[in-house]
This record gives sequence, C-alpha cells and structure tokens, in this order.
Amino acid sequence: MPVAVGDFLKKFGDLLSKKYKKIKSNELVVKASDSNMDIEAVIMNKYPDLKNSSSPEGSVKVTYSLKEYNSKMELFTDSQNKFTAKIENKPFKGLKLVAKGNGIPPQLVSKKAQTNGSLEANYEQGMFKGKAGVTYVKQPAYKDPVVKGCEAAKVAVEASVGQNGISVGGAASGKLQDGKYSLSKWSVGSNITAGSIIFGLLTNKFEDVTAGAHYKMSNDTSVGTQVAISSVKADKKKEMKAANKTDIGLGVEHRFNKATLLQTKIEANFVSEEGGSLKTDFSYGGVVEYKYPQLASKLQLTGKINMQLPIGVLISTKYVVGVYKGGSTNFGICCTYGDQ
Repeated sequence: MPVAVGDFLKKFGDLLSKKYKKIKSNELVVKASDSNMDIEAVIMNKYPDLKNSSSPEGSVKVTYSLKEYNSKMELFTDSQNKFTAKIENKPFKGLKLVAKGNGIPPQLVSKKAQTNGSLEANYEQGMFKGKAGVTYVKQPAYKDPVVKGCEAAKVAVEASVGQNGISVGGAASGKLQDGKYSLSKWSVGSNITAGSIIFGLLTNKFEDVTAGAHYKMSNDTSVGTQVAISSVKADKKKEMKAANKTDIGLGVEHRFNKATLLQTKIEANFVSEEGGSLKTDFSYGGVVEYKYPQLASKLQLTGKINMQLPIGVLISTKYVVGVYKGGSTNFGICCTYGDQ
C-alpha cells in the first residue's frame, strides 16, 4: 500500500514537533469511554489561539461510533464558542467519506481559521491511494475588520502510487472566488522505506524543498532529521528583503520503559538576506511523558529554549563565537486522566 502524499514527511514531522504543541498552554485532560462513545474534557490555563489570554479556558469533545454502519460522529466545542462537527462513513472497503463543518467566533477568525464546511473522499486500493475534497469558506458578516479572501470554495486533490516500499505522488489545491478559479499551490514528492530507514522528499512548486530521514535504531530508540530550503521574495510594503531560508532539525525519541518516554530536538534556522547579512536562530527542547496505569493517567512535561545569534557569528563543532542576544524560554505541562 502506498504512503499518502500528506504523510510523505509525517515520520520526521512527528518526531520533531508532534508533542511540542502542548507547550501552548498547561492542560488537564480527562477522558472517559464506553463501547460506542468517547468523551474528552480539557481545562487550560489560557486559550492557545487567542492573544492576551490569561483566564482558564476549557473544551469538550464527544465521539460516537456506529460500528454496524461503519460510521463515526465527532462534536467539539469550547469556552470561546468555537464549534466543530465531523461525520465519517465507510460505505465499502477502500472508500471513506468525511463531512466536516465548524463555526469560528469573531475573536478567533484569521486567514487560517474561518467558518467552513467541507466534504472529502478518501480512496485506496492496491497500489493507489487518493483524496479529493471541497471546502466552502465564509467570512462572518459581523467580523470587523473583514479578513480578505475568506469567502470562497476551495478544491484540493492528492494521489500517490507505490509498491515495494517506494511511493510517489502529488497534490494540488485551488480556490474559486468571485467566479474566478486560481491554482493556489501544488506539490510533488516521494517516500522510500528500506528496512528500518525511511526517506522522504517533497517540493512545493519547485520553489522550496523539504527532505527527511527517519531511522528506527531499536524497539526503544528512533532518530530523525529534516532539512527545508526555501526562498522569500522581497516585499517593499513590509520592508522585507529577498532571502534564502534553511531550516535544519534533528530529533531523538527514546523509551526507557513502558511508562517513560523522552523526545528531544534541536533546530537551527538560517536566513541569508539580499546584501549578505545572515540571521541565525537556534532552539532546543524536549518532552518527558510518564504514564501511570494504576491511576489511568499520563503526565507530559515540555520545555523549549529559543536563542538568536548575532550577525556574522562563527560556529565551529566545539565553540560558538559571539554573544547570544534575544531568545525566550517556554515550559508547559499536560496531565491526562482517564482512558489511555
């Protein structure tokens, strides 16, 4: 079975960033389930997607499965009145249909978060795996100021073929707005699995390229690395110069025992601007996850330190010449109680 285009770099992305999302807020998660229903309640010290959030927030997600009909329904709401609903159905082997809709309150509306409804079809058979979807996005009339480009129909398709550990494929998405259709982006890539090693390569419009490698050293230890190279066009309005960007990440995951898992990563971002100036940012962090099955609970502790080096700094394998400037430190905690 081939690897989906959206998963070509998933192994490396998960190892480098999956658990670090918890750092946005400290959370207490409570889960409960029976044969058909799962309930998840979250209490946060602040709302992760809302600026200047300082008061406690919460959310509830309910998932109900109808196994006899190969269907599943999911409902979600939170203290900011955000609402989402999703229905999945598998009418026959290889085909999955997904209908989704959400309501985004005015204070959370942005270019990446808008009220929308979508229908998606996923199909896999033999050497083929594909997905096609249509999303209608509508800007709430009461949002002020209006976020441009928030009322349109978006169409996205992707397909991959593969055999013997090698998958190749591509994806494309476009937007229909004011009676005009435009191709927003497209990408092509490949994924190769050779024993315990996985390689991935993906490019968007041949304007940037991301490559990754994942190696499972043992049942307890995995390492992964990812390199992304892209270019940024000059923007006089934003006073931005043309630049080349290189992002390098290295991650390690190690399970000490059934209860304790460690994930750590190092990331370096290099921006070479037109004119020869160089900006360098480093970050390193980790996640410690501990499960306590006797109490049906899980504790996650996260930390991340960001540093910025001055222009012209010289870096060797042993020393860093120059004084660090800027930077920040973030810590987070997430406690989950209930079904694991």
